[in-house]
Amino acid sequence: MSRPVRYALLAVSVVALSVGSGLVGQRLYKHYRWKRFDVVMPGKIYRSGQLEQWKLRRAIDKYDLKRVICLNPDHAEEERQLCQERGIEFHYFPMPSDGVGEPASFVSVLELLTEAEEAPVLVHCRAGVARTGACIALYRMVAHGWTADRAISELRTYERKGRCEQHLQNHIRTVYSDHLAERQVATFPDGNLR
Repeated sequence: MSRPVRYALLAVSVVALSVGSGLVGQRLYKHYRWKRFDVVMPGKIYRSGQLEQWKLRRAIDKYDLKRVICLNPDHAEEERQLCQERGIEFHYFPMPSDGVGEPASFVSVLELLTEAEEAPVLVHCRAGVARTGACIALYRMVAHGWTADRAISELRTYERKGRCEQHLQNHIRTVYSDHLAERQVATFPDGNLR
């Protein structure tokens, strides 16, 4: 085999290995990462996208979760069963994927989040963006006294593919002003609940 042919085969092999290892690495990353998981209030409130059953079990154990709030209909029954087996409160609030849910659902979620002092809670939807983001934005506005702009700005840090559209932002402001503004809790200067 001539030298140029060997170099060409070597180059093709290196490219094939690079592409193959990149695809394997991407699959491993997606398998092990917790979709948009983040801490809202350490030891109290956590948020995420849909977690596979084994990841939810691990989150329950790692963060001593006592309550799960599911906004995603796709796996609600599986989660309900897992939570029941583990002695964890499970709450399901169906909401459309654009995050523009019924005001009563947001009020109920907010009540559960503000009780997080007694029961560490995970709130999630499928992607962990619009529905979860709207709930956390409203929580920040009521419990921490954040402005709508600040809360929506935080929501946008989790955004993907324009999920924080203007109608969602308007909905957050409307739900707050029409249903939650009178519930605002006094906070300490550091933003923590009393």
